[in-house]
Amino acid sequence: MEAPLGPGDETEPVDCSGFEGLVDAETLSTTPRDDEPMERLALCMSGAFVASEDVYQRVKTDVAAIRAADSQGAYIQPRWPWSMTKLNVGPQTHELYEAMLDGTYTEWTCANEHYELAEMEFWETIHWVFLHFEGNYRMGLLDDVYEGIEGIDISHPEYGDDGSTISGRIDGEVYHYLFESRGGDCESGCTDGTTWYYRSDAPGVFEFVDEYSWGGDTGLHDGEPPDWYCDYRGCAPTGSCGR
Repeated sequence: MEAPLGPGDETEPVDCSGFEGLVDAETLSTTPRDDEPMERLALCMSGAFVASEDVYQRVKTDVAAIRAADSQGAYIQPRWPWSMTKLNVGPQTHELYEAMLDGTYTEWTCANEHYELAEMEFWETIHWVFLHFEGNYRMGLLDDVYEGIEGIDISHPEYGDDGSTISGRIDGEVYHYLFESRGGDCESGCTDGTTWYYRSDAPGVFEFVDEYSWGGDTGLHDGEPPDWYCDYRGCAPTGSCGR
């Protein structure tokens, strides 16, 4: 397999036949899915680089059941504090940035091709490159891949803002869901919120377990938050578990 380099045409194509990615091409072909919020939640709860179809379908079924019952917090959509499609990359030198710009930098070629790079943006003033990918990925894992490429000094996902979300954890066949309504000054980090904890032991079957409020004048639990709040928050937005 030979991968094109990008905008430049002065360098020979790179042989990527021996490249090994975090997952194979067949797995990458499953993303993006039609229901992006549920794919985001499946990524959050599974910890995988690409959400599996089984987890994706399960969270769709469970969340639909919770919403159909008009449960507390059912209006909330899952969100991540970082992008699933965008990675910001900083080269070690200005010369490497120029090589990236004209397409003669080859060290990242196989990674770009394997992970289905869709578009590159170049920010001249700070010499950063923004990589946009076709699929929805756990960018924290791809971050490690690109930081390991020769010539790249730093990479990190595109960060989002704070706010209400759904997060959770998977424990075998049991799915734990936290519907978290967050408010206050969310541009700086939300200052109050209420979280509703639901447990699902089988697809579409759930029970309400508990509720926790923090900040402001609320406080259904005095002192430290309940264990489930810390154990099952998954990839919730910024903010310490101790709130």
